Amino acid sequence: MELHAAHLHILLNCDEVKPYIKFFEQHLVATFPNISQADIDGLTASEFPTWFRSYVHDRNNMVVDQLLHHLAWGPKKKVETWPIYFVNGFKFHTEEWTVNKKTIISGVCVEGDDEEDEHYYYGVLKEILRLEYPGEPIKQLVLFNCEWFDSVINRGMKVNKEYDIVEVHRSRRYSKYDPFIFATNAIQVYYMPYPKHIKEKVDWWVVTKTKPMGTVDDRYALEVAFQDTTTHVDPVSNEELDGHLRDDEALYEDEDEDEDEDEDEDEDEDKDEDEDEDENENENEYTSSNDDN
Repeated sequence: MELHAAHLHILLNCDEVKPYIKFFEQHLVATFPNISQADIDGLTASEFPTWFRSYVHDRNNMVVDQLLHHLAWGPKKKVETWPIYFVNGFKFHTEEWTVNKKTIISGVCVEGDDEEDEHYYYGVLKEILRLEYPGEPIKQLVLFNCEWFDSVINRGMKVNKEYDIVEVHRSRRYSKYDPFIFATNAIQVYYMPYPKHIKEKVDWWVVTKTKPMGTVDDRYALEVAFQDTTTHVDPVSNEELDGHLRDDEALYEDEDEDEDEDEDEDEDEDKDEDEDEDENENENEYTSSNDDN
């Protein structure tokens, strides 16, 4: 039952298979002109995988896409399961794995496929499994098996749009058997009970969405001012820069340093001359004393 439901979910959400789903529904309408949409949905859930397999493998239908042939065979019987899975920046635990743990991270949220009305489904993660389809290249898909809360407003779920608060009734479940979602579509949530003294809220949990790891909450970030004018910078040639790329103060400092060095050199020269004169006088005195002797 679960493997059939997982395979059905994959087929119904595969872009390559969607034309065949439409063809199957048209076949139902042609066969049963008065069929209701509810009956079409029910027969699609129960009969489409078998019909799709027969149709694709019938050579008269000339289906040449090997991917469709591999999908039509269905997934392999051997399925891998895990109690923990990382996806979309979230770390998920199955409900069983969270028993006796301080942190409960088995809450799951997924957006519905109704394009006209934004709607979310909330549930609890029961099982993490990976399916593999036959053929090359290897085709593996990770699915979450979830138990969903009743999504009917004011019966299983309450939405306060003014305060952005969502509540779920903890004991009501989704009536349709549709437990699987792709792991890549999962959003993590927490369920928080009301204080026990609020008797009218004892069966209701408040939904809190989790922020993915490695992301920044920008809900309160200020918008950057938009500037619609463009600043133009004219190019400057090297010739125009000649004589301008200099530091006049630095030049003045260099000139002062040169003057100081010249003065120091002059003082050294005068000192050397004085020393030479002293040496000559001493030599003359020594010569004179020798002559007297």
